[in-house]
Amino acid sequence: MKFYPLQLFVILFISVVFSACNWLDSNTSSTTTSSNATFVSLRFSAANTADANVAKASFSLVREGVDSIIVNLDSLPVNTAIDSVIPTFSFRSSSAVYAVRKDDSGNIKDSVLLSGKDTLNFNNIVRITNVASDEKTKRSYSIKVNVHKVEPELYQWSRKISQIYTHQGALQKALMLNNTIYFFNSTGLSTSLYKSSNGTDWTSRTLISDLPDNVLLQNMVTFNNKFYLIHNDSLLYSSGNGVDWTKAKFQNQNFNYKNLLYDFKGKLWALAENKSTAVWYFATSTDGVSWEIDLITKVDTNFPVGGFAALAFASRTKQPKVLVAGGYNKDGMFLKNVWSSQDGLYWVDFSKENSTYGYRTGASIVYYEDKLLMFGGVDENSKMQSSLYLQSLDEGLSWKNIDTTYMQVREKYSYTEGDKEYSAYAKYTRRYNQSVIVDNDKFIYLIGGRDSIPQIYTDVWKGRLNKAVFIRK
Repeated sequence: MKFYPLQLFVILFISVVFSACNWLDSNTSSTTTSSNATFVSLRFSAANTADANVAKASFSLVREGVDSIIVNLDSLPVNTAIDSVIPTFSFRSSSAVYAVRKDDSGNIKDSVLLSGKDTLNFNNIVRITNVASDEKTKRSYSIKVNVHKVEPELYQWSRKISQIYTHQGALQKALMLNNTIYFFNSTGLSTSLYKSSNGTDWTSRTLISDLPDNVLLQNMVTFNNKFYLIHNDSLLYSSGNGVDWTKAKFQNQNFNYKNLLYDFKGKLWALAENKSTAVWYFATSTDGVSWEIDLITKVDTNFPVGGFAALAFASRTKQPKVLVAGGYNKDGMFLKNVWSSQDGLYWVDFSKENSTYGYRTGASIVYYEDKLLMFGGVDENSKMQSSLYLQSLDEGLSWKNIDTTYMQVREKYSYTEGDKEYSAYAKYTRRYNQSVIVDNDKFIYLIGGRDSIPQIYTDVWKGRLNKAVFIRK
């Protein structure tokens, strides 16, 4: 055989080129297998006939005992349809995904291989099994799609009792102490007390002998597990049980001590007027006995001294704040001012920027689910306010009506006429000087009050925002 060096060189060159091509292909196109079948994410999109709200679902992987569950912790809006949904799963590696379905009776029906374009009824999907790319390792996850059964923003109300008492007693005040509601009422000559733990069941009438005639019950506040109220500008009454009261004199005789304000930053706050100059100041006490007056900070002439709604609360950012709204000033002028402070001494008048609170006295304000709720009140002409309740989402700066789709204090009832049954609503009547309380279970109580006729009310309404007690599972 003849030897041809040129042909040999060409053959060797071609062999090297093909070897190089095979090496590049093996490193760029081959798939690296994995035994990691861990869940990464899940997204929903709606099929043509499905509810577009499903796209709002955000899923997480949680552990409950030994089970791993893929679940949306924030439930989808009420009535969202999940019976026609296209899911997109993501895993660390995957060669196949199976969905385990149940039938209408709750029994396991079958297991179907998902293609990535499937439309599933997630009312019936109970488990997802992923096979890793090594085609051996498997991971199974229970799956749960939460949908609100009730409207989260709806307030549910009911009238717990129509009359706590039927005797005379137009002056009223209800306060919560140690998880018990204390409801005081006075005729001007005698004071009575009723107690309840649920707003429905009330104790019998207890006459209080230690309080003076014409005591101003609206002035009462709680502090350090006691009730306090001021009488005749010089006396301070206190009680730990609402029945037995202790009387004490204010030590500084140069001041008239007026309305109590609130419990704020470990102190009981009040308004005090200098007898000689008629200038008003803030007074504080850490024990309800000894009082200090800040003579540097004068109370603004448009700060209310009576008829106001006052509240101490922790803001959305957990900062302590106080709010005093409406009422009338020392000259008897009705006010639309809303005052806010973070220390009780330096105040901002929100009404300079926003006057949506309006002229209002005899109202009550509570802080509830990151918002302020205002109930009741009368205007400068002693007419009932047209807005029975308002809310503020910015800690008192601006106020607006609550959507009546979600907030109406009323209770549905049924009645029969002839052979037909009808439904109607018992509605909460407009009023002022009602007491508003929020308990530890996030129930709101509306207790008593009066209107401009005057009609005296001794009823109790109890309500709660649905989402206030939603628990993430």
